[in-house]
Amino acid sequence: MDGSSVVTKLEMGITMNTVSSLKRDWIILNDANSPLQLDRVGINSNYSNSNYSFRSSGNLIAKEPITAYEIHHVPYDIFGDHTKTLNDTEVADFS
Repeated sequence: MDGSSVVTKLEMGITMNTVSSLKRDWIILNDANSPLQLDRVGINSNYSNSNYSFRSSGNLIAKEPITAYEIHHVPYDIFGDHTKTLNDTEVADFS
């Protein structure tokens, strides 16, 4: 699916990639047998306090009650090279 823009706002009014029309592609893998389905789930980047941070977005649909989940986000750079794996873990009761 179409993810967010590669335009990134930095501090002090500086913006990177301002003339780029590129957008991130999000490839979402759902196992039909999993009790948790991912709906438009992806990663957005943010820059503040001289650091990049990443925030997951989208919806999770629980087909049955669960008590925890872990999602692995595997980002690649613009040249197709794997950068690092990001994990989104939550321990709570979901229905």
